[in-house]
Amino acid sequence: MKKLLVFFSLLICVSLILLLVGCTDGGEEDSTVATSESLASKQLEEESITVQNVSGIVAELTFEEMLERSCAVVKGEITGISDAFAVKPVNGGDASNFYEYELTLEEVYVGADSVGDKINVRVQGGLVGNVRTECAETPELSVGTKVIAILSKATKGSNLYVTDEDYYLIVGVNQGIFVIDADGENVTSINKQQETKLGDMVSEIEEFAKDYVVDIDKTYNDAIISLDEALNDGSITQEEYDIYKSFYEKYAERVD
Repeated sequence: MKKLLVFFSLLICVSLILLLVGCTDGGEEDSTVATSESLASKQLEEESITVQNVSGIVAELTFEEMLERSCAVVKGEITGISDAFAVKPVNGGDASNFYEYELTLEEVYVGADSVGDKINVRVQGGLVGNVRTECAETPELSVGTKVIAILSKATKGSNLYVTDEDYYLIVGVNQGIFVIDADGENVTSINKQQETKLGDMVSEIEEFAKDYVVDIDKTYNDAIISLDEALNDGSITQEEYDIYKSFYEKYAERVD
């Protein structure tokens, strides 16, 4: 059973811990009624917010491993950030919040998109109603930031929160995003803050891309293979197999 829990935790790549947090403001009392009422209203609002702490930690990947998991490898600029929205997972669990970066493509090294296209890259986090989702591994990017992005296509089997929409996920949660500096000469990884020459990284990507064939269904197929192996070695029962496989056959639902 322990092996099963490890297997299923890798599938969902998220661990949700719900915490109620209160906000207590210190400081001097304001002399104006209007300001006092505003502060009281703000405090009451913050005290009612539920914080959903999410762990997006996954195994560390080498650069080549990230490329091998990709459906798109691109250079582009963040040109928009959506409002947060809630998604109900396929297993009927608690909803979690997400938002999307709009990425305008300047170079396409791997994938079917074209220069000038705008694609959506979904990450976990944000405030919807009185629920705030916080994920320490979510990369915080600003409009105008230029990046190299290693992305996978969101398909059934990617995770429990995948909806039937056209968007991408960052390979390795935050490992597949590299910020380009203002001079356009170096890139810095989000997760480790390691700096690399942009030209060297692009050369490595282009060399990899020569023989690489994108497989959109790879995530789903790999999930089914892992499930079959778990059934065959006795880690899960046939009943559990049927339940887990049914999750792969469904899409999650946006509920906002």
